[in-house]
Amino acid sequence: MPIRPELVDDVSVFAASGVVGAEDIMAAMSEWYAHHPTRKSMYIFSGASLSGLMASDLERLARHGLLFAEARGGKPRTAIVVNPHTADRLIISAFQALQETMSPVQMKLFFAEDEARTWLQQTSDHEDTENGAVEGD
Repeated sequence: MPIRPELVDDVSVFAASGVVGAEDIMAAMSEWYAHHPTRKSMYIFSGASLSGLMASDLERLARHGLLFAEARGGKPRTAIVVNPHTADRLIISAFQALQETMSPVQMKLFFAEDEARTWLQQTSDHEDTENGAVEGD
């Protein structure tokens, strides 16, 4: 599987490599969240390629994520890390815009893992005033 999930502190980390498709992401989510529905998650695609994802895949991914949103607890957060020099940033930006209309999960795009981890550790008792912003530019 091109996605390797693990629990790091209180964060579910999904590290991806190679070419990653929608089925890979959905399978990793299903298998992991069935046993570890953490409030904080980070998907690291900086060493992978999402170039095979189609527009229809983005909606399927957003709907699949809804299956786990409630189990993840109040105000779940997901950080997605991509390589800023690839089209993956555009794919994830489109996904983020779609996901925001469908899900209570707060999602943010990053280009650096350390900034993603910092954001995940911030309290979510307040709404992020920069919801949808990109960090690490």
